[in-house]
Amino acid sequence: MKYNNDEMRSFFENSFTADYLKYSDSSVRYAVTGISAACEILDDILKKNADAKTAALTENISAMCRRLMRMVRLGTALADAASLDDRELDLIGTDEFIEDFARCCNEVMSGKCTVYTSGKADRAFRCNRELLTFFMLSFVRRALLADGRCKKIYISSKAADDKIRISVKAKRGRASGKSADQEFSETLDKFADEIRCLFEEKLGLECEYTEDALSFLIPEAQTGGDITFECRKTDFENGKYSDPSIMLGDVF
Repeated sequence: MKYNNDEMRSFFENSFTADYLKYSDSSVRYAVTGISAACEILDDILKKNADAKTAALTENISAMCRRLMRMVRLGTALADAASLDDRELDLIGTDEFIEDFARCCNEVMSGKCTVYTSGKADRAFRCNRELLTFFMLSFVRRALLADGRCKKIYISSKAADDKIRISVKAKRGRASGKSADQEFSETLDKFADEIRCLFEEKLGLECEYTEDALSFLIPEAQTGGDITFECRKTDFENGKYSDPSIMLGDVF
């Protein structure tokens, strides 16, 4: 079923919707933190038994917690994107951004898949760093779910006239049979097209998609002199339920 993009935009631009989603996010985070603390205690107990079946229990609980966090985080990200204005845009150095994005992904995936970077745009752009990161993570997640044997992802950047092109490409292996579309009730997948459209519009992206690649153009920032980039590497450090962790922590 296709949904009206205007209705979706109106829903997430509503101030009550935004407050409701953010409160829900806080409530779920509080509950998940408590569950995680209990899991750590349970894990210590189970390790003493050295039983593989029971030891897998805590990881399954953690996976369900990440699933809950993905759902509520998506809601707050969409609400934030819908109400985005110029005051919430960061001046971002392209090369620093993709290097930092790759670093966070690689820390979460721990060698199961490696993100490589190439190209030097040596330019800056204005965007909301946190939301752009979430948008790119959602693509990487879907690419990995579509091909469980994917071991390499390449991110490149280059200047294109007065715009910057950033490309993300998955190096596909043999199909694993696991598909993002088969992942039961994942909001990210069920409403993938609508979610993509809202992010593209609000972040000012011109996107092109193939089955295993995302490429987008974003206007170069007109700085008119020396500039200082918003270099905020700690914004999405890899805590247990950070954006990189909830998006990529359970795809393998």
